[in-house]
Amino acid sequence: DISGNTILNYWWHNDDIKVITLYLESFGNPRAFMGLTREITREKPIIAIKSARTKAGMKAASSHTGALASTDAVVDAFIEQSGVIRVNTTDEMFDIAKAFDMAKLPKGNRVGILTNAGGPAILAVDECANWGLTVPELSSKTKTKLKKLIPPEGALHNPVDVLPPANSEVYSAAAKIILDDENIDSLIVIVGPPLMLDTLEIAKAICNSLSYTDKTVMLVMMSQDDIIPHLKEMIPVHPPVYRFPEYAARAISRMYSYKKWKERPEGLYREFDADKRTVRKILNRYKGKKNVYLNSEDVSVVLNAYGLPIIRSVFAKNTFELIQISDKIKYPVVLKAVGKKLVHKSDMGGVEVDIHNPDELLRSADRIIENLKNHNAAGLLEKFMIQPYISGGVETILGITKDEKAGSMIMFGLGGIFVEVFKDVNFKLIPVTDIEASTMVSSIKSFEMLSGVRGKKAVDTAYISECLQRLSQLSNDFPEFEEIDLNPFVFFADKEDCFILDARIRV
Repeated sequence: DISGNTILNYWWHNDDIKVITLYLESFGNPRAFMGLTREITREKPIIAIKSARTKAGMKAASSHTGALASTDAVVDAFIEQSGVIRVNTTDEMFDIAKAFDMAKLPKGNRVGILTNAGGPAILAVDECANWGLTVPELSSKTKTKLKKLIPPEGALHNPVDVLPPANSEVYSAAAKIILDDENIDSLIVIVGPPLMLDTLEIAKAICNSLSYTDKTVMLVMMSQDDIIPHLKEMIPVHPPVYRFPEYAARAISRMYSYKKWKERPEGLYREFDADKRTVRKILNRYKGKKNVYLNSEDVSVVLNAYGLPIIRSVFAKNTFELIQISDKIKYPVVLKAVGKKLVHKSDMGGVEVDIHNPDELLRSADRIIENLKNHNAAGLLEKFMIQPYISGGVETILGITKDEKAGSMIMFGLGGIFVEVFKDVNFKLIPVTDIEASTMVSSIKSFEMLSGVRGKKAVDTAYISECLQRLSQLSNDFPEFEEIDLNPFVFFADKEDCFILDARIRV
């Protein structure tokens, strides 16, 4: 039988094939696919379109981590780890493939824009920003040269506007000047359709002037559709031609991301000291049980065994025990309802925070009991948990979930009670390298909250990466853990102040 991986392997070793495109519906063995494509993409780009993007996986997921791990998130995770470029439409797939086939890889993310119309140039600038590209200021030397070429009404800044009457000689000279600028890695040349100009001659002149450059060039010809066949007849080897500027910006971005992937070190799988014997003893107590949550004490022992800092907790079976210990604890504290089937206790009013004395503690316990009654969940309460009250920091979520085919996956993102609202998370298949863990941290949309915003100190992102690797190792060592939810895991500037405030582990 010939599998998809067999065909990929053939294309990989075929020197006549420069770019690989794939249409995917499902994966028989995601990890085998990832292992193979990780090697191929170090040499050749693979562009894939995956259908069935909206189908939900894990329909009855009980934790935050499971609820966020849709089938599409799983696909995104291992495709990104494979170095494969994922696209959403067939048009996009062939647009990107054309760029890889016809243009040089960009050395950086700095884009120059040459145009004869302001509107398309603005669209190009917007799209560059959307894809993480920059449109930098040109050097004074470049502007001086352009000033001799462009009428006063034109624009010497980036984007450079040569105005509608610009002919092929002006375009060609301006393109050379911009490409000589050391602040520019790629150039998008936009040619609008004024009736008085021969746009084919402009395209031909630009192509003839580019033979000396090693930079990335994209042509945007917003004129008649039949220009490309004529251009190919006159100049067999020419830059990719697009109808709209947004497509060119997107192509450059995808090429630059691929370049970074090729140059990225493979990373290391760190092995931390861990008390595996203790974890195994705990798991043995749950042997034969399915879809069962570890009790709170066992959760703390497991996490501590792998150096994951869960906050110290004191337990009381009922309000009587709560009264007995209320004078012996240090305030302020947090009081939580605990029960194997109490999953999202915040939603039920099962958490009281910033409690300052014994009287407040007892009143908080009464409110929790009443709240659970209102949710028909009073019978699920097994005990109370008292923890030190931690304020400040950034709440994150770290988790492990399993996909039926891909196996265990690790998740990181913005945490707390709104984790399923914002869904600012990303996944990776385990085990993760140090570089993959760092990438997980830096790639969330709310990364500015971690790096310091509005005068707040940046949190220790290196320590977040370390905790992800420790959690990955725990899951890899003990695949019996079906789901792990560390939410919130609060991080501060000093790693000594960072703690897991709530955790659940399911076998």
